Amino acid sequence: DIDMAVNTMIDGATDFLQKPVKADRLLSSVERACTKSVCVSHPLLLMTEDEAKQKLQSLTAREIEILRLVNKEYPSRVIGERLGISERTVETHRTSACKKLQTHSTQEILEIFELARWN
Repeated sequence: DIDMAVNTMIDGATDFLQKPVKADRLLSSVERACTKSVCVSHPLLLMTEDEAKQKLQSLTAREIEILRLVNKEYPSRVIGERLGISERTVETHRTSACKKLQTHSTQEILEIFELARWN
């Protein structure tokens, strides 16, 4: 019934199919669900070079400078010393960059740099 269909969609379903289901409609629905799942669990897998560049353009010059040093595997303390700022300020910039890029780890940030072909 309609209530069940609405509740199912609210709970996260990507589609609602009525019986009998045609094979092409089922396959299309499964493909959409798989794509949605990948986007949620591994968003960088489907990101294009242009999307990565666009995300990086949202960063400030200082955030990019810090992330380039992070890419060289320098700890925050060393980055702070090199740039003449505190370790806490370095961490603040890293956190801000993570929020803007919608990432949760340094590895994900580095993957975005690689996707965008930024050295």
